Amino acid sequence: MLIIIDSTDAVLVAKTQRPSFQGAFSLEQIDPVEEKCNELRSLLKDSRPFFSEEIIAQCITREHLLRFIQSYGKDYSRNFPIIHSPTFALVNTPPLLLLAMFCVGACYCEGVISPSYIYKLAMKVLIDIENQPVSDRCLSTIYM
Repeated sequence: MLIIIDSTDAVLVAKTQRPSFQGAFSLEQIDPVEEKCNELRSLLKDSRPFFSEEIIAQCITREHLLRFIQSYGKDYSRNFPIIHSPTFALVNTPPLLLLAMFCVGACYCEGVISPSYIYKLAMKVLIDIENQPVSDRCLSTIYM
């Protein structure tokens, strides 16, 4: 970190500048959870009549994804163990399955997302599953 002292009107002001890495390797790392959020947002962008980009951005956040998937595992999966929890990996889960889990988990977190949005998300999941070719509808191909 480099601190530069600037005198403006006889007042000293400290400014912080970050060193420049032009031409060097990018130090930005893609967060895998945020990447899954981007996949979900892309999946939902095909549903423009139901969702505006603003609604998608408000609903599909990193915090919501982690909270709702955790709620799915803690509250829903305990009673209906459809997903094998020891081998579940969020970053390897297909977007459609993850969106379905997101919707179920959101139902257990009252007041976070409007129930009407959860309903629309769930309808998107059902419509997408219905529109898949018959050979792609088995659970093993949805999860793999």
